[in-house]
Amino acid sequence: MPGFTTLKSWMVPQTKEERLEKFQVELRKGNEELRMKKSAQKLLDEAKKSSKREDNRQRQRRSCQRKALLAEMVDPISGKTLRPTRL
Repeated sequence: MPGFTTLKSWMVPQTKEERLEKFQVELRKGNEELRMKKSAQKLLDEAKKSSKREDNRQRQRRSCQRKALLAEMVDPISGKTLRPTRL
């Protein structure tokens, strides 16, 4: 059946303008979906970066605490407590 689109709308012939309008609507929907996906991915990447930064801060904090504990060890020869030094 030339001039007709789907079986559901076989009774309604579509003009070139109607097909173009329908195509543009579908295109807009696709663009909106793509934009939403991109913004969601951007937020996800932002969250990952933030999480990584926090992990690095915690790792740095633990490292400093470990170094401070090592620096406060007792000298085995004199028996004196060693002063904490910055490493």
